This record gives sequence, structure tokens and C-alpha cells, in this order.
Amino acid sequence: NMAGHTLTKANRGDVEFSGDVVGEGTLAATGGQVSILYPLTFGGTVSLGPGTDGYLTMRGTNPILCGSAPGARFVLTSANLGTGCSAGVNSVGSLSGSGSLYLSDRFSIAVTGETFDGEITGPSSSVISCCAQGVQTLRGESKFFTGNTFVTGGSLLLEGATFPAASQFTAQGAGAFPAGLGGYGSFGQTIMTTAVLDLAPVGEKFGLVRFPSLQLAPDVTVEYEIKGAKPGTGFTQVVMSGEAFLDNALLSLNFNGYQPPAGQALTLIKGATALFDTFKNVAGGTNLPEGATFTADGMQFTITYKGGAGHDVVITR
Repeated sequence: NMAGHTLTKANRGDVEFSGDVVGEGTLAATGGQVSILYPLTFGGTVSLGPGTDGYLTMRGTNPILCGSAPGARFVLTSANLGTGCSAGVNSVGSLSGSGSLYLSDRFSIAVTGETFDGEITGPSSSVISCCAQGVQTLRGESKFFTGNTFVTGGSLLLEGATFPAASQFTAQGAGAFPAGLGGYGSFGQTIMTTAVLDLAPVGEKFGLVRFPSLQLAPDVTVEYEIKGAKPGTGFTQVVMSGEAFLDNALLSLNFNGYQPPAGQALTLIKGATALFDTFKNVAGGTNLPEGATFTADGMQFTITYKGGAGHDVVITR
């Protein structure tokens, strides 16, 4: 029982936790290796400093005894955290700081609200799930992660983070903490149902959010916050390198007092190689077919799905 105290492992050498650690407090390490071989009910902070390798793994061959601490806050400072559990799930409460996260299996972020600046790596068999009761923000370049990310509640936001086109994202979950994706950066192939694509600024900054493919559903809401006419600075623009399926998703536009002049065009989705279906207006759920006129924030707009090279979604005041 940590009872609010701090246990520090300094310098080189390894330490293993093969039994439970309970209570609050801090488990800190700088250098060497820290292995958690058994589920911990510890609810404090696990702090891994520069030069430290942390592992959530399993004891022997029993997949039930996977190393995890689902109530603990993991803070990396130029440290590495790896997972290894062939049948179970490695779980942490939140992940923040810098360094790297290597996944070889299934990894869950249970109760978050933090920002991770580091790199995530893992093969196509690796799985991330989050963010049940909060928001997990990512900032790093994860160019070698080709696994799957599932958002079943809460929100996963990119603040300039990048993932390769080979990775996959799925957002699906209703309830008190509906599943959401948002921010700016590069997602992998993305499918969303009963979810929110939230294109509000992150860290008070807009940007471009890139998708190799994007498939929405009628119960998805696409929320734009618009404070100016220029993509990337006045609003977050969706930039496609592949196909986009709108499937009557709900379009929500919040101008926050900004009033584009008559004739001002705003390209919401750009560069799709093919664009299927149309939006509905979140106000009343009315269909927005090609050339439709609709009202948002008391202003009238028309919409086209044939802008740019023929597959851009453009609204005009």
C-alpha cells in the first residue's frame, strides 16, 4: 500500500512488480527497466524518466495475469513503454509526456484527459482502445503504427499528430461520453458510426485533418467551428487522398459570431478521389442535396459536392 508515498528506483538495474500495488502515490524510475507482470489496483502515478524502459507484460503463460494498472496515470519523460500480452488487454488510466509507446497486442486507455507527445509503434495486429470518460490528445509522429484504434467513448484528438494510411480508426459509441474524433493532423483509414467528428480548434489552433479514406453513417455528426475563411487558420478543413462516404451524416456549422460576406465560399472537404452521398442539416435533419440552400447560424448558404476537381464539398454564403 503506497499510502500516498513515493517509491523511486534510480539509475540502472531492473525492478519487477509481480504482485499488487494499491493506494495512491508515485512509482518513479529513472534508468533501467520496470516491468509490471500482474494487474495493479494502484491509483496513483507511474513516472518513467529518461532512459527508462517500462513493460506491461504477463507472468508466465497465463494470459489472465497481464500487466496493467487501469487506474494509474502513466507519465513518460523521454522514456519507452511497451506491452506484451497474447490474449488479454494491457490497460492504463491515462498516458502523457514524451518518448515512445510500443504495442504488440491490445492496449486500453481507460480514463484519460492527458496529452501524449511521443511516437506510437505497432504491427497491424496491435489495437488501441480509448477514451471512455475523457479526451486523449496525441501530438507525435507515429509513422510506423499500422494497427487499429477504436474509440468507444470519449474523444481522441490529434494536435498535429500523424498516422500512416495503413492504420485504421473506428469511432463508435453513444451514451454520456459519445465516441469522437477530432483535431488536425493525419488519421488512417477511418470509419465512424454513432460518433462525432469534432473539427473545433485544439490548443486554440485550427489546421488540416487528413484521411486516406473516410466512411460516415447517418448517426454521425460532423461539427465545424468556423472563425474565418482560410482553411487551416479560420477553420479545420478535411483533406482527402481517397474516397469519402458521407451517407447522410449530420452537418453542423458553428460560426461563433463570424459572418462571411455574401458570395464567400468555404471548402469543407477537399481532394476526395470520389465522393458518395450527401449531408443532412443538423437543424431539423433536412436533406442537403446538390445545390440545396440551407440556414446555419441565421445565415443562408448553398452547398455543392462538385467543387474543385469535382469532388469537393463547398458551401457559399
